[in-house]
Amino acid sequence: MSADPILVIVNFSLVLARLAGIMILTPMYSSPNLPESVKPWMVFPIALIVFMVLPVNTWVTDTSELYLLKMTFFEFIVGVLMGFCLAFVIEVLNFAGNIVSTPMGLSIAQAIDPASEETSTTLGQFNTMLASLLFFALNLHHTVLEAYMSSYRALPLGAALLPGEAGITWFTQKFYELFLVSLQISIPMLTVLILINFALGVLTRTLPKLNIFMIGIPLQIVVGMVTYTITLSFLSLAIQRLFHKGFSDIEPVLRLFLP
Repeated sequence: MSADPILVIVNFSLVLARLAGIMILTPMYSSPNLPESVKPWMVFPIALIVFMVLPVNTWVTDTSELYLLKMTFFEFIVGVLMGFCLAFVIEVLNFAGNIVSTPMGLSIAQAIDPASEETSTTLGQFNTMLASLLFFALNLHHTVLEAYMSSYRALPLGAALLPGEAGITWFTQKFYELFLVSLQISIPMLTVLILINFALGVLTRTLPKLNIFMIGIPLQIVVGMVTYTITLSFLSLAIQRLFHKGFSDIEPVLRLFLP
């Protein structure tokens, strides 16, 4: 027996809304470098494939306009928060790069970050590019689609409700983690740069006539870049763990929308 066309359209719209929310914030899929004309041709076929494999008994049966509008909004918010779990990694790395750029003397060297179209320091952009390369190298662009498909087992169509106090607590915790993890990543370089500034301060008191700016700024940059190169392998491992945690956070996010 064929399905009701109206029911098909309603349920496909809900599937499409969740995927569109994911693509808005997920790294690489949301990149401005990806042409806007290509994105709809990516979203529509994927949503159609997922919709075709969803069991019919999980479809919503209410076809009223008010219900469709409400549930489309809820499904879109679910997708946005799922994408935010991964976009969080990019923001952490960008902020960590901005933290260490100031004591290195590179904070003035800013440019437009192609990933976010916002001004960022050179180290912040490098961290973002490194995370982007690892995102593809680890096949995480495939894992995003797997997480999207699996989300319907944890949160079926039409089951989403707006999170209350738990949602506010989750957002507060994520912003706290943003500052904490960024500081943890930048601590090795910050420690070395603070010691360099301390040594330069002692040198200035010992030799007052020495032009410390001619020595201090190049020394900070050289020592900072050497330290960054040494810690690069550890940073790559940290990025992998952050992405792993980002995918692990998706299930708790879906629970926020459950009754």
